[in-house]
Amino acid sequence: MAEYFDTPSSFFENFSSAWESVSCQVLKIESRQTYIEPGNKSYEQMKSGNMDAAIAMIPIVRSSDHELYSNLKDRGVDFVRCRPLTLPLSEYMKWEIECYKYNIRYGERIFITDKKEFQGLFSNLVLHDFMVFDRNIAFIHDYNFLGEIQGGWLIQNQSHIDQLICLFGLIKSVSMEFNYYISSVADL
Repeated sequence: MAEYFDTPSSFFENFSSAWESVSCQVLKIESRQTYIEPGNKSYEQMKSGNMDAAIAMIPIVRSSDHELYSNLKDRGVDFVRCRPLTLPLSEYMKWEIECYKYNIRYGERIFITDKKEFQGLFSNLVLHDFMVFDRNIAFIHDYNFLGEIQGGWLIQNQSHIDQLICLFGLIKSVSMEFNYYISSVADL
């Protein structure tokens, strides 16, 4: 039903074939309010309290994603992310919002919802972040309590993938487009 990979490297090495074979859409759910991103220089600047330097480094750190975004655009693949937020924002989320602005420029569509308003959904049904590539393959991320990736599950069972797609659709139905959300919430 699902195959578990117990290290970040063994988990993420499965993604390249999914990115190459996707033809219609990639769906992504992230639910934590903080993550640990070792080796990300922009993240490290944010953690040290230098948000301006962290934001300035985003294009440099993310430049390796240009080819992926360009390839998805050329193939007409829709990359959609849903993200629950808790106000007030953590420092991590303030930084992540700046990263999302960058992602949107390259074609990703991002939708935001209020995590507190839908807490039951996120505490009962969305226990892990996940990504779905068309209806072919899904990945469920396994983070420890601090927000550091430990590994994850590769899902190829069609009914399980369909359940993730339905869950994504439910979350998206209660979400606002990123730019609208950002401009309408004064606390940001």
